[in-house]
Amino acid sequence: MGAVIRHRVGRTVLAGYLVIRPEDEGFFQPLPERDGRRILLVYGDDQHVEARLVRARSKRAELKLAYTGRAGVGFRAWLKRRFPALKSSKVRGILELQRIDPDRFLVRAESLSQAEIELLTPGPRRYLAGARPVCVLHPAMLELERILKEVQLPSVLTPGRLWDGIQRRLGPLGWRPVSSIGGGLALAGGLGLAGAQLHLVAAAADLYLGLVAVAAGFALGDTDLGILLVADGRLAEGLRADGEAPAASLGRAEREAAQLEFLLRGPTVLIGLGTRREIR
Repeated sequence: MGAVIRHRVGRTVLAGYLVIRPEDEGFFQPLPERDGRRILLVYGDDQHVEARLVRARSKRAELKLAYTGRAGVGFRAWLKRRFPALKSSKVRGILELQRIDPDRFLVRAESLSQAEIELLTPGPRRYLAGARPVCVLHPAMLELERILKEVQLPSVLTPGRLWDGIQRRLGPLGWRPVSSIGGGLALAGGLGLAGAQLHLVAAAADLYLGLVAVAAGFALGDTDLGILLVADGRLAEGLRADGEAPAASLGRAEREAAQLEFLLRGPTVLIGLGTRREIR
């Protein structure tokens, strides 16, 4: 099978036109001449419709896939069945096109719930022990938030699986797992880069362990910045293993860090972690 593009479904798609994004035009090579080009769309239970790939004769000159008229009645009816109107969203779902050969494309439909993914969202920061100016210049902070935004939550949400996803995304930036602090102390080292030490606070109890590990790193001269990613809000509730253990939160972590001030041996930043939904 060939390449794939994904397109959001709204009223225009249901009416008979799919407007191709400029970055997706190469997917339909060879591009049509002035009079357009006919292609075959295969959908449903091996049904098919002949569509026209045309360049709009307008200032924007958009490339469109058209399936209007009598020939497209069955396909448009199939689209309307698969993508009913939603009160809460203008986007009804995703239409995926996969190239079988230059003139034939397989069409799949995904509902909005099928197409949505949940991603991490770095939130507010809390700077401890003079961390603000250090964070501005520290190389470990340059791409951290951007990469965290690309971490997709696992289908089964657990601290271990979320941490694995964070490690996979940060690995290409040079972050490496640290097996333990001080070459033998029984303290998890988290991830390390350029003197920074990073830990995930998935539950309220994790804060103490993270602060101890960072403090040991400072005392041993292995660490110059501590970074604690603190699950907050809906993410923290999702990570809570049972209803009794307190969930993590940025506010709670900030209050408890103040009570554990004796553990703050160097610049440390708390970064709240929430979630957001996006259509992939």
